[in-house]
Amino acid sequence: MVDVSRKRGGRSLNSHDEVRIPADLLFDLDELADRLATPNVGGYAYPDWSAALRHVRRRIALGDPYGIQQLLAMFGGMGSLNDLIIDHETTEVIARVRTVGWATAVDIGLR
Repeated sequence: MVDVSRKRGGRSLNSHDEVRIPADLLFDLDELADRLATPNVGGYAYPDWSAALRHVRRRIALGDPYGIQQLLAMFGGMGSLNDLIIDHETTEVIARVRTVGWATAVDIGLR
């Protein structure tokens, strides 16, 4: 876990006054961004998704809890990360990022 003190608007975002980010989330975000930047078996790459994930990862690594919120928004609606047609291994990384992202949001009081 990465612990970062963070307050917004004079009040704590969670009961511990820190943002606890699982290190494996940061690792998986790096892996996913790398995988999406590289053409997959079908010859497709997703550089825009890769750049967006790298941006969110930087926010999360700095302890910005709203980086988690931005990450979770990438999984909703049409044209989301859920809609990408990619290889099985990348799909598994996406599932891990989504699962740990949601758990982190609950842990820090965003959900």
